[in-house]
Amino acid sequence: MKVKGAAYCITDGHERIRIGPEEDIFIMGFKYIAFALLIVPVLTQVPPGAPVITGPQIIIFGQQVTLTCTVTDGQPTPTVKWLRDNVVIDETYTISGNTVVNTYSFQASSQEHLEVFECQSENGVLQNPLSRTIFVEVYRSPNQPTLTGPTQVAPGTPTTWTCRSEGGYPIQTMTMRIGNSQFSSNQFTTNTQFIQTSESYTVVGTLTFPPSLANNGQTLFCDVRHTDTLTAPQTVSLPLRVISPLSVTAPNTFYNPAETETVSLICVVTAGNPTQIRWYKNSQLLPVNGRFSGGTVSGPALTISGVVMSDAGTYICEATDGSATVRTNNIQLSPIERSVSEFDIITSILNGYNKLVRPIDPVNNVTHSLIPKETIEFDPKTLRFEAMQCISWNDPRLSWPRGQPRVSLPSSEIWLPDIVMLGQEVMHDFEAKAIVMKNGDVTYCPQGVIKSTNCEEKSGSVWECNFKFLSWSYDKVMLDIHFPSVLTRPSIDMAIYYQHEEYEIVSQCAVRREMSYPCRVGTYPELTYTFVIRRRRSFCTNLNASPTCN
Repeated sequence: MKVKGAAYCITDGHERIRIGPEEDIFIMGFKYIAFALLIVPVLTQVPPGAPVITGPQIIIFGQQVTLTCTVTDGQPTPTVKWLRDNVVIDETYTISGNTVVNTYSFQASSQEHLEVFECQSENGVLQNPLSRTIFVEVYRSPNQPTLTGPTQVAPGTPTTWTCRSEGGYPIQTMTMRIGNSQFSSNQFTTNTQFIQTSESYTVVGTLTFPPSLANNGQTLFCDVRHTDTLTAPQTVSLPLRVISPLSVTAPNTFYNPAETETVSLICVVTAGNPTQIRWYKNSQLLPVNGRFSGGTVSGPALTISGVVMSDAGTYICEATDGSATVRTNNIQLSPIERSVSEFDIITSILNGYNKLVRPIDPVNNVTHSLIPKETIEFDPKTLRFEAMQCISWNDPRLSWPRGQPRVSLPSSEIWLPDIVMLGQEVMHDFEAKAIVMKNGDVTYCPQGVIKSTNCEEKSGSVWECNFKFLSWSYDKVMLDIHFPSVLTRPSIDMAIYYQHEEYEIVSQCAVRREMSYPCRVGTYPELTYTFVIRRRRSFCTNLNASPTCN
């Protein structure tokens, strides 16, 4: 049964329960409260205000810089962070009421130059964070300028000085002055270049002007101004000396005196006041002493007494006043050679010559060779040759610089190596002369009879005979004997040998040994010349049976 004005609700599917108007009102109120609880959180989320950046846009290199980003309002409280090149560099901030502040500090360097700093704030209400940026320029003072150029000049000579300033940003300005007088743009110009790698400017100033004597003792200044970073200009200076130029000249640049004459090489100071005169020969400083005189401030000319051929060369006169050094043109000296006779050469080389003293200490190198001329006598035990010994060595005392290439001297007048034949005194048929060359090479070829008593029969009518030579008094340390080089002459020269009618020389050889003797101290070079001789017979034809020299 339904009652009018009442509501029914089925419970558990079997029973209806009546609900009246009072219960309807209660249920409606409950539903409203639930809806309100769901919508209130959405209505209280508020986006933050736009970031506000405070801080300098132009900063000075090395300066401590602070950039402040301020954000107000926002529910929930927003975060505030700094970024550079899309990279977070600071995300710390402070909250005061409804204001959030992030303060970022750094020391200005070249890395911050022309950089963009970005401040972002967000609290999740908006899809993207709010952002503000600031563009920063780093102003840099230029490096200390440099001023280059001469400090001493001749009056009236156009001269150039260069001032250089690097590393400034923005552009620095440059001026130059002498004392307090500024140079005009006709005399001083600048060239400015932006260096991309350092993002800075380089300014090069060039000053060209001819100083006068009135400028002597004044100072050149280069001033670089950079008002963005410096309160006073950067200044560099050079002292200036303007003096009369030093000048020397050589009126004559060629001299050809004869040997033994005296000659003066003229040097004239035409301007200035030198404090020193120097002479050079072949680019080497010439000591002025002995045969050389002059070369002073009061007498600049160089005088050479007793000219010799070695004085030939290129001479230069140099003058200096302590600050400037000048030179003459090249002065050529070409002495005329005086003719030298054989008398002059022999007189010169034998003057003071001591034939008892070896030419070279500690060792003399001597070559020895044998030139047989004729077989005088042969029996089975003895062989006698008419022969020449050719002995060569160098004696620097017997050299001369010019003239004929060689002279002939009696062997009794010079030192001779005491080479003797072992077991026999060599008898010379006359005093052989020695041939002496210009460089001191001596060749001595005495001729005489040499006899070998050391002949040994080898086979049938074949004999082997030896001749041994050595120094009588000098060992190897003092006199070393060798055979001549194959390129100069053979150790045994048979070119002029006159064949014997009964005996013929089948072979010959020379051997050098170093020997010690019981009665002497030291080692002695010993030269052995061996000859193989046979009788001229028709049946003696087998040369292969002849002994060889070993």
